[in-house]
Amino acid sequence: TIGMNQIVAGFNSDAYQPVGLANDITVIGYGASELEDRLAAVIAADDRVLAPDPTPQAGFFYRSDQAPFVKAGVPMLYIKQGYDQAEGGLAVGQAADQVHYSQRYHKPMDEVLPSFNYDGLAADATAIVEVATDIANSTEWPTWYEGNEFEAIRKASLADTGAVAGGGQD
Repeated sequence: TIGMNQIVAGFNSDAYQPVGLANDITVIGYGASELEDRLAAVIAADDRVLAPDPTPQAGFFYRSDQAPFVKAGVPMLYIKQGYDQAEGGLAVGQAADQVHYSQRYHKPMDEVLPSFNYDGLAADATAIVEVATDIANSTEWPTWYEGNEFEAIRKASLADTGAVAGGGQD
């Protein structure tokens, strides 16, 4: 069994509307951990930026697949495609999201279509792989931002094994 205090970090990407490359990546639970800083640095090389969740009141950060890890203190980065599409801007991205949630999300129409454009998904996945590789090759464990509601849980968990947030294993 692997304890939560042995898991450095995790990633979740969900609810992609395959409409192409976006100029941004949406972070669900924006403002939570240093994982955002790492991702922002990676995508800046492609002139892309992070964007906060436009609907934090929906609570997706607390009820999606990463939630059990988050509640156990493991820093998680939950992303979905951005809304500012490289071709068509915000209007295209927002329309795709509206169609997704009104017609596809957990409905029979939620299936692969020949018209899908996976360029954005590929770019975002490549960025996450780069962040994960950087973490794997580092002794610096990502941490929750100071004052985050899960920071104390993580610190207590790491104290059980001698690991240090931001500094890896002793």
